[in-house]
Amino acid sequence: MRDLDDVADELKILTAEVTAIKDKIGGGWWWAVLVWGFIVLSPTSTFTKLNKAWYSATTSVPYDKVDVAKQPTDCDWGRAPLGNKGCSYKKAVQTTTCGTDTKSGKSIVSYDDGKTWGWWDYEGGSKCVPAVYIHWNKQEDE
Repeated sequence: MRDLDDVADELKILTAEVTAIKDKIGGGWWWAVLVWGFIVLSPTSTFTKLNKAWYSATTSVPYDKVDVAKQPTDCDWGRAPLGNKGCSYKKAVQTTTCGTDTKSGKSIVSYDDGKTWGWWDYEGGSKCVPAVYIHWNKQEDE
């Protein structure tokens, strides 16, 4: 009988610990939902600012040269009429990379991550400036 009493006592302790952990997690979920809502649904477009900061840091493009188009909302489930609209938007990123031709010393530009290069031949002596443009492509659901 002594062994069963020990097992029962251990089960009580474990049940109390599991309940305490469950209570802690339950409260944490609400904070996670609030933070997610602030970032994604914020009217001050926190999501856009995070995108700009990310692409500025990962592409060595100045923050003010990262242009993020507003994501269209016509495919959103919650927009009138409520429900599936049969479409979605996928983020597309276009980068402008600048360089100098090693033979001629002239400015060159690439719009496809350096796969192909062309001459930067704009009149007025404007300088090629690296940039990132984020836009949205509509996709119809199958």
